[in-house]
Amino acid sequence: MHPLEAEYAEAPRVAIFAACRPLLSLDAAGNEDHSAIARDVGMKEGAVRVAAHRLRRRFREVLFAVVAGTPDSPTGANVRAELGVLIESLR
Repeated sequence: MHPLEAEYAEAPRVAIFAACRPLLSLDAAGNEDHSAIARDVGMKEGAVRVAAHRLRRRFREVLFAVVAGTPDSPTGANVRAELGVLIESLR
């Protein structure tokens, strides 16, 4: 999470990151309240949906890079399998 947070450290993205960070949790699926986030950060709901989508996509990219860069990590398509095991263990 730290590399992603660093990318969003500059204003106004820091507020978007803070508001949308809970959406990255496994428990968030289907429980997103984009309208409440929009009110909190002063954006339109559609813009929050786009920002949340981009944050989730970037989170996947960063997580993929971290798993691929660990010692004894799998390479290529095997990284996806390793991520699947990781996600399953977090549930």
